[in-house]
Amino acid sequence: MDVFLARTEKLERDTELLFSKVNAFAVSQACVDEKLSNIMSTLNELKSGMSELNRMPIKRWETLIGAVISAVVALAMGFLFGRGI
Repeated sequence: MDVFLARTEKLERDTELLFSKVNAFAVSQACVDEKLSNIMSTLNELKSGMSELNRMPIKRWETLIGAVISAVVALAMGFLFGRGI
């Protein structure tokens, strides 16, 4: 009978150890899942921000080129009218 009792106690300890390892893994996996969720959220924010930034320089370049062309035309007209032509 002592043999069965000793084996039962050993099995209970082994089972408790197994449950504690499974629980630790579950907690660890939950932390990893939370971090991955945060990374994906940040990645989506960065992606939308980058697409918005990619659209902005086009408008700025159009404005800059328009201003440069206007300045060159005004300079040429001023030069031509200044000489009396």
